[in-house]
Amino acid sequence: MRLQRMILAVMAAGALGLWGCGTTQPDGDAAPVEEGIVQATELAPEPAVALTPTPMVAATRINVQPQVDELKKQLAPGGPDASKQGLVFDATRVNFGKIKSTAGILSATFTAHNRTDKPIQIVRTEKDCGCLLSRPLPNQVGPGETLTVMLQMNPSGKNGRLSHMFTIQTDEETPYYFLNMLADVELVRGADQPNIYIPSLVRGTTEHVQVIIDSASDILPRALFELPDANLVLGGTQVDGATLDLWITTAPTAVRGKIPARLIVRHPDTRAEAAIVPMIVVIDDNVHFNTPSIFLGRMKPGEPASKEVQLVSYFGDVPRVIRARVENERGEAGSVEVVRAPVATLVRVTADPDKAIGPVYRATLRVELESAEQPEALLPVLGIVEQKQNTLDFSATPTGP
Repeated sequence: MRLQRMILAVMAAGALGLWGCGTTQPDGDAAPVEEGIVQATELAPEPAVALTPTPMVAATRINVQPQVDELKKQLAPGGPDASKQGLVFDATRVNFGKIKSTAGILSATFTAHNRTDKPIQIVRTEKDCGCLLSRPLPNQVGPGETLTVMLQMNPSGKNGRLSHMFTIQTDEETPYYFLNMLADVELVRGADQPNIYIPSLVRGTTEHVQVIIDSASDILPRALFELPDANLVLGGTQVDGATLDLWITTAPTAVRGKIPARLIVRHPDTRAEAAIVPMIVVIDDNVHFNTPSIFLGRMKPGEPASKEVQLVSYFGDVPRVIRARVENERGEAGSVEVVRAPVATLVRVTADPDKAIGPVYRATLRVELESAEQPEALLPVLGIVEQKQNTLDFSATPTGP
């Protein structure tokens, strides 16, 4: 039974990783009434046969067989087990218990120690959902060193069990480590939930949100829904009583940043506004830096200053760079080195203080990407240039009477 439960858990994590969190569209497309307005699809009672478990053959499509085989080897008699793994985590699961959907961002920190006398290489990491936020990990963990993994998830707009899996693959004989965050979320109704917050929605992806609208529950099954924002597209809706399920897609040309929006619920007959659901959507690039800016501190004239940052992807793939440069209003302001590592692309910026305009070094790291969806990534570079001391002696020399 233990083996079966662990295999099912891995299959579930793989399923989320393939389809993305909330990217599954509802059965049957919502028929548009007119441009920008979507007709709700009322959920009919499901027959008992719908409760039949999904056949196990779905695992072939999900392609999690390597993880399944690895678990079998770990649990097989005489086979490698977790006791032979070099990284020892203080805990691999954080359960937040029963919370409300307005609890805010849930953060968990997992700590592991390398108990071997050799460095352990981190080959790759994988999230079961783009909405699970994580900081980039180092390429290796040295002997006796500590690895810290910080994960975040948001319960806003969710209802029921919320569970996410983060997978770390190393170069060990037993390479996989699974970190899990979970919570039982109660969706807050009405005024207690002033808005829906959707963090880190990548351009062109879809997020599933669930909200309860008591004020319009009588018309909700036949209501019309409108999302008047050029950055967002309402992909579909489903209604079950007062519960509304939304599938919101970010436009490929969406503006990056925090965007306030609103969902308008209209009366099916008069088309008058029956309810308004405020939303805050944070739209981000798939490829992004692990820091919002580079600050070089105090810089001495004639002495270049360097700093390294990581270029990572929400989807886990390592970004490919065509070229990179650091420039200001006058042109090139330094040099850039790019190294493609297993889990991130390392970018080392060397700034030339003599290229600064005034006492503040202000430039932009511009990285051209091998991607049609996102051609470049930008990062501000700042520093303070020490001013040269004046060496002329203006002291007065007595000339006598």
